[in-house]
Amino acid sequence: MRFKSLLNMICEMLEEKETGKDAYNRPVFEYVPLPERALCRLDKLKRRTSSDEYGEDIITETILFLPPESPVKVGMKVSDIRDKHSNIVSADTYLIEDVQPVYKRVILHHFEVALKKE
Repeated sequence: MRFKSLLNMICEMLEEKETGKDAYNRPVFEYVPLPERALCRLDKLKRRTSSDEYGEDIITETILFLPPESPVKVGMKVSDIRDKHSNIVSADTYLIEDVQPVYKRVILHHFEVALKKE
């Protein structure tokens, strides 16, 4: 199965950019959406189980899979994740905490991005 066929969602990528100056001539930064939406896949992975005298906690991690041509960096945000029929999968905004490139032999295959819900 081809990887691109697994990317069955579309998300909006937000990048922090300087949008102007304040009254003291300091730069003002805001998150601005990139011109094009990105193909993606959002998954919640069970990482581990933690047990104590109060019960058991299941710790999950939210992962976003992106194609190799995606302009992804730590500190960007992801929002408005929808399936290809425009149904909302997640209306939350996530901060990109970690970007891991995954290689197939020597060619970049895709990115696995760790997200933190805001």
